[in-house]
Amino acid sequence: MSSLFVALSVGSLFLTGERLLAVVAGTNECADGCRYGASIVGALTFMTSLNPWTWSGITEVYSLNLLLLTTSWASAWIAVGILGLRSGQPRSIGEPGGASHPQSSVWLFVSLILASLGLANHHATALLWLPILMLMLISIRRRLLRDIRFLGATLTSIVLSLSIYLYLPITAKTDPGLGWGGIHSLPLMIRHVTGEQYQSQLGYGAESLEVASQFLWMLLMGCGLPAALLLAMGVLGSFSRLGCLDARLLAIGVPISLIGLNFLLSISYIAGPEDRMAYDLPATTAWCLLVTVGAWITLRFVLKGSVLLWTSLLGVVTVGWNLTMNFDICNLRYEKTARIFVQEMLDQVPDGSVVLTSEWNFYAPFLYMRQLENYRPQIKVIDVLLMRRFWYLDYLERTMPQLVAESRQDFDRFRREVTGFDLGLPYDQSRIQQFYNNLVRRWIEIGMSGGGAFADWSCLERPQERSWIQGLEIRPEGLLLCLVGDACSGVGLVAPKDRANLGYLRSKLKLDVDTGDFVPLLGRYDPYRKVWTNYQKAVEASLIQGIEEGADSELSKRSQTYRRWYPEIDLLLKRVGQRYQRLQ
Repeated sequence: MSSLFVALSVGSLFLTGERLLAVVAGTNECADGCRYGASIVGALTFMTSLNPWTWSGITEVYSLNLLLLTTSWASAWIAVGILGLRSGQPRSIGEPGGASHPQSSVWLFVSLILASLGLANHHATALLWLPILMLMLISIRRRLLRDIRFLGATLTSIVLSLSIYLYLPITAKTDPGLGWGGIHSLPLMIRHVTGEQYQSQLGYGAESLEVASQFLWMLLMGCGLPAALLLAMGVLGSFSRLGCLDARLLAIGVPISLIGLNFLLSISYIAGPEDRMAYDLPATTAWCLLVTVGAWITLRFVLKGSVLLWTSLLGVVTVGWNLTMNFDICNLRYEKTARIFVQEMLDQVPDGSVVLTSEWNFYAPFLYMRQLENYRPQIKVIDVLLMRRFWYLDYLERTMPQLVAESRQDFDRFRREVTGFDLGLPYDQSRIQQFYNNLVRRWIEIGMSGGGAFADWSCLERPQERSWIQGLEIRPEGLLLCLVGDACSGVGLVAPKDRANLGYLRSKLKLDVDTGDFVPLLGRYDPYRKVWTNYQKAVEASLIQGIEEGADSELSKRSQTYRRWYPEIDLLLKRVGQRYQRLQ
């Protein structure tokens, strides 16, 4: 579905660019080869740009939102073409003077409905389009603000989009796999819809500069340097080639305004979640429309000769550049990292064990495999970060009734305290922390009496969430930490079954080995980086354990084992030895 939606959005972006150019040219002639050629170049640039291409292969909401955004834009430009440009002499497409107003109202209504559906699908990105849409329409016909049909269409679209949310309480009662948000009442639905759960992710800070550089890089390099040159041609050429101020406002001002609004949204969104780049998709769309304008000006006013020939040349250059730069990143044909990571994480875990995690790149695919494939149903995997959400505790009680029953007193105490925090009610931080530690340690005891108790490496990274692990003796066990029990062998060997996948994973990273720094030179929340870091930490812990055993043969054996799939093993051995000497 993601691939289909992005493919359709390429077609709707072509239509958007073609209608935009028809409006600014003041013509509706079908024989305008420059207009179609430029629209093809813009659509091909969009199709092969890093951001849209990436999300076409990922199961997320953004591909559908991109389709709704681009089709809404296409409908709006069709309506603008019918209304015509506001200038000294009205220039219209269709009937003279924009007389075909009822038809434009239909397209406006379609555009507003699609934009509202996008708002219901993912409000943060679709919200950017609504003020730009209003600006564009009002610049054409200011009396739209007093038009009953336009106001009625706007109000209807808002009501219809909000009505989609009424389905949430219904589906929440059908026992969904996770039931995110726990929407069982109208107040909880309003809290969920308004995004109150995620307010902690908004704000400006030191990370805003990092996000700004990512934003600009995604446009400049993600869409390609040839596209950037065409865009510059469009912006500069519009002042000399588009005499009408309204034409420049629509062709250049509207996309630039959307890019500016998207920039403000992006730098206010913490540089953390794996899907942050998806928030830049509206800017990528607007950028490619500017590329369309630049290609049109280039074809129409600069180049001489066959339009088909020059269109083909521009398309080959822009697409060829993007394919060269983006294909290896976006090619997911052999992508098995998520599944293999889960399998290798739990490979040495016995049935009946409790596994505590705060690594979403492990837990999310595990939920899929558990829910749809009944994978390892006897293992109790718990996300210690989601425990702050009352609805996640409901999920645990529903899916792990025996574990909850054996820890009933601690479970109920913690749920009672943390619910106040989750719902924005008064709460006692110290009591929440105390009950949280008690509950997790109780689960560890239950796990030790069964198959074993384990935690992943990310549980050591957060001061508050790792407080329960203090005082416990931990031993590396494969990709996990064994929280001392009968199930812990203490061997600590990392034995990946699929080395080909590790090679694939390693090819996605760039490591600064010259400085001895093994932190991948990628965003801190990049999923490939986070998965590789788990392997790296496990290998490092295994080597330290080999040193502690005092047997050179054991250390040599381990290093030779890892050398086959860990290219920087010699540097890591040196780093581990230096660290061990400092500890001694």
